[in-house]
Amino acid sequence: AVTESVITTDLTSPRAIQYAREAVEITQQINWRSGEAFALAFLAQGLEANGQLGAALAASESAQQIAAEIKHSQWLTAAKIVTGYIYITLYDYDRAIEILQSAFELAKTVNSINWLHETAAILGHVLVVTGQLDKAKTLLHSVMNSDQLPQTLGERMIWNAHGELALARGDAQTALSI
Repeated sequence: AVTESVITTDLTSPRAIQYAREAVEITQQINWRSGEAFALAFLAQGLEANGQLGAALAASESAQQIAAEIKHSQWLTAAKIVTGYIYITLYDYDRAIEILQSAFELAKTVNSINWLHETAAILGHVLVVTGQLDKAKTLLHSVMNSDQLPQTLGERMIWNAHGELALARGDAQTALSI
């Protein structure tokens, strides 16, 4: 059981992965499917950050399956975001885009500004990486203009994607102003 009062936010920490595994076990023991889906998504993030991509993908796909079964749109969105990110790490950009577009649409339907921003930023990044600059611009501007100051982590992620887009277009001056 978790005995420390402060849990690390460093996903690369072995302790974070240990805590996530414990959370998965506890949620399974008490049959808390929603908690299990969330814990699996968090575990997948930690595993991905540690380069354990096969295990990360298995955890994120399990999280998606559970969230879909129980119709928990928030956790399904989160699990899809993690899965998309794993596919980016695996350089399977087409699969990442497909999953992240699905997550983006789901984030819109659940009206979650947090998931909407996070998904748009990651999807915008992979669109830039794959040279789909017009799509990236349309997506990023649909959620936040590059001249809007970021207030949240998701907004900072979008700002970063705006900067990547500007650099990809050869506009270093705009990227520096962001």
